[in-house]
Amino acid sequence: MYNGFKVTDNMKNGKAYGGNRDKFGITVDNECYIVKQGEYESNIYSEYVASRFIEMTEVPVQEVWIGYYKEEKVAIIKDFTSAKRKLRSYESTRQSSEGTTLEGKEYTYDDVCYMIIKHKKMSDENKADMLRQFWEMYILDAILGNRDRHRGNWGYIESDEGYEPAPLYDNEGSLFTDISRKMEEYKECIGTEAEKEFISDRVEKFPASLFRVRKKDGTVRRTNYYEEIGKITDGIQYRVLENVRKNVTVARIMQMMNKVTDIKEIPKEYRRFYKVVTGTRYAYIIQRKGIDESFNEVMENIK
Repeated sequence: MYNGFKVTDNMKNGKAYGGNRDKFGITVDNECYIVKQGEYESNIYSEYVASRFIEMTEVPVQEVWIGYYKEEKVAIIKDFTSAKRKLRSYESTRQSSEGTTLEGKEYTYDDVCYMIIKHKKMSDENKADMLRQFWEMYILDAILGNRDRHRGNWGYIESDEGYEPAPLYDNEGSLFTDISRKMEEYKECIGTEAEKEFISDRVEKFPASLFRVRKKDGTVRRTNYYEEIGKITDGIQYRVLENVRKNVTVARIMQMMNKVTDIKEIPKEYRRFYKVVTGTRYAYIIQRKGIDESFNEVMENIK
């Protein structure tokens, strides 16, 4: 498969896929792929750029290309499942033993980790891998601004050997998936003070994570990436976070995004936006720098 690939109707294989977006299956050279259409072009870019960025961090992730179907851009995704390797989302967790079903569980970090630890069909080694990958996913989602990591958008692979972590999939909710609606506004402010304001809104204010936290008064609410990462002081999540801080710089984020977005299917103004917003989010949320310092460091590395 390659970027720019043209999908035709005679490639369709009849496979159906769930989710909110229109999807259908195709077979090319005896390999199965999912074709995903988008409401905006930026839906397609988000799926591709987020997935390719994650791939560069060496976290297991779906393979994605940008192609065309009836002259419209689509995401073409390698189907990593098979008859013997089935995808099971976190949402599908159903275990009959007391305390290990999703019933009565909120989508909090504690509940999610508890469900992984208590999973009866995962080996201890796979549980450890799943916990690590969960926090890697969370840190990457913070950098990429994923607003849609719901219970059905991550999970496991089920095989005869049991359950293991699935590659990260359905990454379209990253990178402000509807930015097409605001792209003309962004193009006009590139290189001006207004660009910092445009980016700052998408670093400090939104999006929120779909994962939730239980407050002292017993209420449960969605979480802010910046606030929650600031609370991480120990455990596997701390080791994951510190590993990222140790090995990644803003300059490295720029290099990764340069490589990921350097394809003719992505317009240059989108390439700049993805570099600036991810670099600024990384410096502000992960490295805990001020918003002005974060944005200015990105500007120093943007070329």
